[in-house]
Parts: sequence; C-alpha cells; structure tokens
Amino acid sequence: MALVMRTDLFLALRTHLVLALRLYLMALVMRTDLVLALRTHLVLALILYLGLVLRTHLVIVLRTHLVLVLRLNLVPLFKLNPGLVLWQVHPRVSAEYSMNPALWPRQMNPASWPSQMNPRPVYWKTINSRLLGPRRTKK
Repeated sequence: MALVMRTDLFLALRTHLVLALRLYLMALVMRTDLVLALRTHLVLALILYLGLVLRTHLVIVLRTHLVLVLRLNLVPLFKLNPGLVLWQVHPRVSAEYSMNPALWPRQMNPASWPSQMNPRPVYWKTINSRLLGPRRTKK
C-alpha cells in the first residue's frame, strides 16, 4: 500500500489497521455475516484505489462516495429524480441517466403512475387569459 500510494509506511500501516478494525467491528459488534463485512471492506478498498486512478485526494473520494450513497438512499423517500441526485455529485456520470426515464426506478417514472396521480392541469387556459388580458381581434 505504501509503494502503490507513494506514502509514508506509517500512514499506510495506520490506514490498514483502521480498515481491519472496521472489518472486525462490523463482524463482531454489529453481528453481521463475515462475508458481508469482507465485501464492505473490499468495496472501501476499491474506492480508495479509485482515488489513485483519478489522482484525487482520498478524503474527497470517500466524501463523494458517502454523499452519493446518502442521497440515493433519500431518493425513494422524497420521490426525487435519481439523475438529478447523481448530477449534483458528478455531472458527467448522470447526464445519460437523467435523460432516460426508462432507467429510473418504477416509482420515479411519471409515465408508470396511475392517471389520478398525474392529472392534466385544466386551469392553465384561465391563468393565461388573465395574464394576457383581453384578446385582440382583427378588424
């Protein structure tokens, strides 16, 4: 880890110990399956290596990942557009996703809603006529 990340050996050892401690805590304290804890440990390690590939500071990569996970977990609660949530974190990743409603979850796609949940507004003609005033007729 110290050779790949070109960091101090002490920093690499400390990072490794923190990750190992998190793994054991997940397996013992939270009574989680060891396989699940190992998978989480590997996902976290892959995210850290992603920081190396993108030449980004590891703290920024981890923070972006956590923000993305938290926001995507909030999507079903507030019925947000998942593409918009992704775009706030990384615009290039979600450009295609936000433009294609077929990729959204079923509850996010307005076309899949029942007709009573998505009524057509009838009042727009009244509002426009009040804003524009009386119509002019040709003489």
